[in-house]
Amino acid sequence: MDQVQEQELLQLQQKRTNSLSTPSTQMTASHTSVPRLTAGSEYYENLCMRAVNQSIGRAIRHQGDYAVIVLMDRRYGTPRIRKKLPGWIGSSIEVCEQFGPVVGKLATFFKTKRSLALK
Repeated sequence: MDQVQEQELLQLQQKRTNSLSTPSTQMTASHTSVPRLTAGSEYYENLCMRAVNQSIGRAIRHQGDYAVIVLMDRRYGTPRIRKKLPGWIGSSIEVCEQFGPVVGKLATFFKTKRSLALK
């Protein structure tokens, strides 16, 4: 392989890497680029969110039930994904960047629920 072919191969590999690591974009009326999911990606995301929502619904069946649902993925903190979660849990969602605070919040939640149940 000569130097020109090597350079072309490197450019092609770089284009492939960039296209895999960046979301597709769609031009808006103001000609600014806005990240958008492809139709296939959005379809799979919606399938996944349906399964997540079914799992959430199984945790709480009756008015007196309580549960903690821990979604351990950074994407659940994004507005796009949060809109796809059930509306009734929207006000109860807490986002933690590290796991340490989660343990403390879990303990507080269950202590509070236990003390209310004993009254």
